[in-house]
Amino acid sequence: MKKVLSVALASAMVLGMGANAFAISYSTGSNNEADWPTDFQFDGELFVTDKDGAIIEESTTGLNDSEAVDFEPGDVIWMPLYAEDQSVYDAGWSEGSDAVNAISNVKVGNYNKRDNVDVYVGAVGENAGKLFISWGDDGNELADVDKLEAQGYTIPKNLENGKTYTLTSNQVVSVTDVPKEGTQITYNDQKRTIADNSTKYYINGKKYADLDALNEALAEGNYTEQQVNVTVNLEKIKATDDSVGKPVVDGETAYGHYTGNIDKNWSINLIEKSTGVAELIEKAELYKATATDYASYSEYTDEIMPNAVYLKITLKDTWKTVDSETLTYYVYIADNDSDNQTNEVWVSGKYVNNDWEYVDFDWTNDASVAKLWKVKKGENGTAVFDFADKAFFTVKMYSGESMYLDLSTAYDKAIAGEMDAEADSFYKFDNDNANFSRTGELIIVTNDSSLVPYEIDEDGNFVEVDAKYVEDYAIAHTNKKVDGFVFSTKTLGNYVLSTEELGQEEEPVDETPVVEEPTTETPATDNTTSAKPNPDTGAEDFVGLAVSLAVVSVAAAGALALKK
Repeated sequence: MKKVLSVALASAMVLGMGANAFAISYSTGSNNEADWPTDFQFDGELFVTDKDGAIIEESTTGLNDSEAVDFEPGDVIWMPLYAEDQSVYDAGWSEGSDAVNAISNVKVGNYNKRDNVDVYVGAVGENAGKLFISWGDDGNELADVDKLEAQGYTIPKNLENGKTYTLTSNQVVSVTDVPKEGTQITYNDQKRTIADNSTKYYINGKKYADLDALNEALAEGNYTEQQVNVTVNLEKIKATDDSVGKPVVDGETAYGHYTGNIDKNWSINLIEKSTGVAELIEKAELYKATATDYASYSEYTDEIMPNAVYLKITLKDTWKTVDSETLTYYVYIADNDSDNQTNEVWVSGKYVNNDWEYVDFDWTNDASVAKLWKVKKGENGTAVFDFADKAFFTVKMYSGESMYLDLSTAYDKAIAGEMDAEADSFYKFDNDNANFSRTGELIIVTNDSSLVPYEIDEDGNFVEVDAKYVEDYAIAHTNKKVDGFVFSTKTLGNYVLSTEELGQEEEPVDETPVVEEPTTETPATDNTTSAKPNPDTGAEDFVGLAVSLAVVSVAAAGALALKK
């Protein structure tokens, strides 16, 4: 179900969103300089393109307006900027075409049949029921029925006396209007060129040298159109690229799309306020539209112009739940060297992943590509996920449960470098949202039973998996059998198959030196001389404490180095 996308000038309430708002200030990344334009502001209608660059036609929305549309992962929101006294640009373009394969033996030409013949059925006397060829005012001639039938004329049944019938023949007497090689004909509503040296002439599969020889044979025999074939080959049509011209000035406007430079001191100030998610926006940028953009989107919106400047908001391209999220932000452009800024505009809508698939409990689910899976309401059962035949996971799933699944088997050089044995292969599952309600059975497919499976935990430690190597493991819902390591798990994690058992880490030896307790000596007493006591400053105690701390610090540093 589509949600409402709202775009409006920012109000005082929006500006006072409070501490929960998430603020970002983006640099334009430009090295150019530009004066602040007069009446520089967001105006017109924003439009949205998806992660593949295709425009979402129903999303075009004016300021202070709303449309029913969802934001999806990877969408790009284009917000046009206007100003006074701007150049108007245009760019010519033509759409490219795909290649079309060559075609052989296309039948061509006109296949001329025998002329129609009118016949009359006698009505009275000895002529009653007889068939005559009617010559009009010149009278009738008794027809040779056998000859007419041999010439391909069909004699109607149940002829009525006194009536005239028109007979047609299916026999070809000549072929004309055969197109010349190198010229074009229309084939399947498309102009196609006839290939050189491709015209062929056949009667009942017998090939003739040219059209004249073919027509001579037709004049001497009785042949139907199915027996006669004049064919040509059609050349391949090469693919053509889109042709896009360079933007050129096509006039001036008192107020319209801003087409000037982007100043290096301008900034994009964006406040994102979304419930439950800190960041749904990947990036924001000031962008000059190209002629290619114009060619791609001008058919769908009047808001696209070559060299026009847009604020482009790119949304995160991955959303790993079926839950929707409210996306709300407001934004303005400011000049960092002055107090100039554009109007403040806020956009609000639903951010949701509509690209998901229902879990099939009767067949294996193809998890060879990253995908979001959902169980239909009221359904539950045992699901089998096939990760491109590299791993299979069998697990019980329940109504309404959803799961994002992805498996990477790329070789991880960094992790392999930390192992004291060779890594054979890696199996890294995306486990951001892959915690199942029930424990399932995972098999990592391999034909090498000598390998040792380890799980790599969040701290990077290698934990040996309690797995069993099996042969001819039967995958549920299929006739497929595989070999590999089987073990039970509730969470799909990060695994490596090692060529041998990894060594155990030794516990660090405590090399902290023994610190002797300081002793206090009693000074000697002189019975004849009375010494004046020093004031109690605590200096001796301070020195002792400092020494102790130094010893502990050195010991701790040694232990840390050993652990590292």
